[in-house]
Amino acid sequence: MKKILVTLFILGHSSLWAKPVLHCLADEEIKYHKFGVKYEAMYKLNKVLIDTMTDLPDVDMARTTNAAVCSENTQYPSVKLLEHLVQYQEKAFYIPEVDDTVELYTKRGLVKEIINRVPDILHSFISDLQAACPTPDCLEKKVPGLTEYHERLKYLQMDVPPKTLLTENNMSLKIMIALRDIDNIILDCRKEVLEAKRKQLEKQKQLEKEQQAESSKQ
Repeated sequence: MKKILVTLFILGHSSLWAKPVLHCLADEEIKYHKFGVKYEAMYKLNKVLIDTMTDLPDVDMARTTNAAVCSENTQYPSVKLLEHLVQYQEKAFYIPEVDDTVELYTKRGLVKEIINRVPDILHSFISDLQAACPTPDCLEKKVPGLTEYHERLKYLQMDVPPKTLLTENNMSLKIMIALRDIDNIILDCRKEVLEAKRKQLEKQKQLEKEQQAESSKQ
């Protein structure tokens, strides 16, 4: 209910509604409520990003980010926005130069705070996606660099600025690019599970047949 109220707030607030990204995130949220959501991770990410973007009522996204997130070819706008935040960091936003220096620095500070949250948002999203997978190692097998990312995260998180977690060896970006194909990744994992069960069943049947044949000889 709270999430719906946030969306209604966006729709009713002219300065927020004028931001294309928030418009598209709100449409995505409404679609999830109307038709259901394939993965809970998408719903959670959508909620987090709507909450995050509403913290920036006077800062818009860059034109390229707006276009990518709101493209009719974008299946998951929230995932595309996270990808742009990972790839472009501050450049994903548009902050016009203003005469008021204090206002300019305030806006830049707010954007920096959001970029500092992105590593945690990404980590939570990956964890939530993994929970939707049929096996614990599904994503790590299918997404190049994810195992290394988890290992590096253990050692870096407490010792380096959050932005470093986004930029080191482009690991985060590579993961986001791989996750563009998340539907097929999870589908492949499910097929592998079914195939493994089928083989196990065939093996069990063969073993039972052999046991029956052995019993008939006695």
